[in-house]
Amino acid sequence: MQHLRGALEPAGRRYRLKLRQLGTDGLPQEAIDRGRGQVRADALLGHFARTERLPEGALGLLLTDLDIFASVYAFLFGLADRRLGWAVVSTYRLRDPSPPVFEARVEKEVVHEMGHLMELAHCPTAACVMSFSNRLAEVDAKNADLCPRCLSIVSSDG
Repeated sequence: MQHLRGALEPAGRRYRLKLRQLGTDGLPQEAIDRGRGQVRADALLGHFARTERLPEGALGLLLTDLDIFASVYAFLFGLADRRLGWAVVSTYRLRDPSPPVFEARVEKEVVHEMGHLMELAHCPTAACVMSFSNRLAEVDAKNADLCPRCLSIVSSDG
């Protein structure tokens, strides 16, 4: 995942992003669901919101290869909580033997979760990076960019 971290650093500087790579070391115990063999995404976000102060105007992104879930979803590619200022993206289910496919999937999910941190909701346009995805085919089918509608929402807020 080191090459992904390097690829995300320019975006991190541009968007005042605090990037944390998360493996099993330092994983908060309250986030581990041993029965499922997964990690609760909301518990991760809550833990980092409590333990790592973000500078004013900054956003936090956790990048992990752990399998994450939330109460209503058996698994997630990512989760964001604007109130907390943190998002998590899991590469666990985004894996592909082709590095370009894998990297494109991760990029799309990072942009998607960052969009949520910037208060964008899911978009009905299937090709928009803000469209909801719960299958790899949906991730692969969408673009890594905001559609004109979502771009206008972000532009009007700035």
